[in-house]
Amino acid sequence: MMKSDQYIQVLQRRLIPDMQKAFSSGEGIFQQDLALCHCSKKVKKFLSDNNIAVLTWPGNSSDGNPIENLWAI
Repeated sequence: MMKSDQYIQVLQRRLIPDMQKAFSSGEGIFQQDLALCHCSKKVKKFLSDNNIAVLTWPGNSSDGNPIENLWAI
């Protein structure tokens, strides 16, 4: 299980450079799930401090998950 500090290291090494490269205008939105290390206050603060917008993610209910509607197609 990944801890918040480990996850922040991954974000520093991979996410920050990749977001800057792909979205130089700063318009990118990062998507992650509700894993404990993704939801910690420390990680939320890191993302906020680095101006990384995060997509609001619904709970685990499939009724609120938009991808479930696409499976029928």
